[in-house]
Amino acid sequence: MIVIVRISMDDPPIMESMSEMEQYIRAGNVIALADATRKGITRFPEGAVICRCAEGSEVEQIDRVYREVKRIKARFLGMMDEHAKFDAGVLEGVIASLNSADRHGISSPRAKRYPYFSLPYNNIAAMDDRDYRERALDAVKRCLPDYSLVPFASSVCFVARKNIVDNFGLLDTDLADLETAMVDFSARVNEFGYSSLMANHVYLEGDYSEGPIEFEEVFERLRERYSYLPELLSRYFNENIDESDRFFELFVKEPQKKKKLLFEFTVMPPFYNGTSEFQLHLLEYFSQLYSDKYDIFVRVGDDASKYHRLQQRFPEMHFSETFSDVFHIGLSATQPFYAEQISYMSNHCLKIVFSVLDIIMCRSDYLRVMDPPRDNLVRLGASISDGMVAISDYTREDLRSYFHASPEVSEAEVRRILISTDADSEMPDEDFSSAVPFEEYVLVVGNRFRHKALRETLRAVGGTDRNFVVIGLSADECVGDNIVGFDSGKLDDSFISYLYGRCSALLFPSVYEGYGLPIAIALRKGKIVVVHDNPLNRELCNSYEEVAHQFFFFETFDEIDSALNRVAVEAKDIPRGELASTWKDAVVQVEEYLQEILSRQSTFAMLNHRRFLTSLLGACTERTMEVVAAPAPSLRDLLVERFLENHPVRYKIVKALYRGYAHVRK
Repeated sequence: MIVIVRISMDDPPIMESMSEMEQYIRAGNVIALADATRKGITRFPEGAVICRCAEGSEVEQIDRVYREVKRIKARFLGMMDEHAKFDAGVLEGVIASLNSADRHGISSPRAKRYPYFSLPYNNIAAMDDRDYRERALDAVKRCLPDYSLVPFASSVCFVARKNIVDNFGLLDTDLADLETAMVDFSARVNEFGYSSLMANHVYLEGDYSEGPIEFEEVFERLRERYSYLPELLSRYFNENIDESDRFFELFVKEPQKKKKLLFEFTVMPPFYNGTSEFQLHLLEYFSQLYSDKYDIFVRVGDDASKYHRLQQRFPEMHFSETFSDVFHIGLSATQPFYAEQISYMSNHCLKIVFSVLDIIMCRSDYLRVMDPPRDNLVRLGASISDGMVAISDYTREDLRSYFHASPEVSEAEVRRILISTDADSEMPDEDFSSAVPFEEYVLVVGNRFRHKALRETLRAVGGTDRNFVVIGLSADECVGDNIVGFDSGKLDDSFISYLYGRCSALLFPSVYEGYGLPIAIALRKGKIVVVHDNPLNRELCNSYEEVAHQFFFFETFDEIDSALNRVAVEAKDIPRGELASTWKDAVVQVEEYLQEILSRQSTFAMLNHRRFLTSLLGACTERTMEVVAAPAPSLRDLLVERFLENHPVRYKIVKALYRGYAHVRK
């Protein structure tokens, strides 16, 4: 092997490795020193080839030395920076990666200066800390494959097959800058099918005072030769970087540091509903119970963060619409329905946990046809997750039965954690009597989703002499002197508590739920609940034995009135139990499950397969920061968004097809 070292300093750091270099020469290798110093090299290893080349650019000096040694027979030609610590073991490790395949043309060891050659690649400065460096190098062989394919080799140190250099040249002397010439060399030989490698298990020590490479400047110099270079590097970081490299820093033993936990809440709505209640209570109790255990990051939309006052309520947590960090574990408090969310968690979370609240978006076709297809996203989410949390047995079984032919879902690990409510004040101080014209009423709770069955319920009970207050429909939608309605979502907490506290009973007519939070709220306040007779509500009744006698069931809407009549007759004789479970109980179970998953060893084969699966999402784009309940875009809107700007020809074709389809429908 021939090793070229350019010397520009009178006493460079590499000369501290004089004895190692002399041993390397005695073993039959050649070290050629490009003497670019003013006074000449004052110390040099015995037997080294010395080439005086003080004039010319850095690239020209190295080229001059190469021409001196080109005639020497050798299998490999290498180059090393004068700031490096010479170690024959590093060079041998690099050669081993080249020997693994004949199309491996150039290889470099791990080193600090290049962005993706550092450990970890996204924190170059970390290796300045000697203690961290020792732990990092200890983790290398446990975590990283022998080598990785990279866009370009490193000018700090590289080894190339000498026959490739002899055939296609080394550094282009028209490029005075060494970094630019190195990228050019890598790109040039790659056009003939030779790959650049990074030898993961060897690390080149050295004192590199310069900052990391500014690739933007390099690419600008090479724009006419290789216009694809920016896209190549972007694709490497976004798609091709090995997952073990992406998450490497999480495997370095740092016992004093907290685990990094991500709450993936990008679809938190800027109003109150069952989803936001679940998310808010996770934050509340993790803040109270586990702030010393986790460094908590919350990825959430700005509108939701401001509406719920998250930063003011939880100042010890980190809030942003996105983070560049990697996390030990990420928890989404929603189903895997969102492509961007799935992709982000795959890229940034070593462990992934999704929640299953319900799958109405899959069950009901009018919701199911929304773009993109939810079914495939659920399959993908289940495939890449380390576990899922279902908020009831019913939800877990509903998921498995719907996806019975998809083993990645039906056989996935799903932990049942029954959520609940917390006690609030008996009655708010505010007087809301002017907003409710009834002394006695039944509270009906739902929203505009069809499965909540509010309109069907009101048609069934509208002609009775009983009063109803409806949360979920506006006053204009509630026809009748005995019915008053309030839109859900933006109602004040105190007002909602007032409505629950004064009602004679809760009527919750929804025919499909994952849990049914209004039921628990009413039970917590000692109320009778009238609910649809379905497996979920029976599960709740059986789970809450202390309040089971407060459940009344109906099968058809026509039976609601008779059920309410029974409540009116029997209510005074029914003892009121106290709901035992709380949100805190549920959150403690969630944390225990996260700990269980964290205790499992990650396999990089699984991580790389996960990466491959999520890379297929590239064509799937969504606006996850928008309100989930926003109107679905029209087909025309989707065509404009997908094709008009980037694919105008496709847009015209699809637009014509769409017009024909619309004409047929008419």
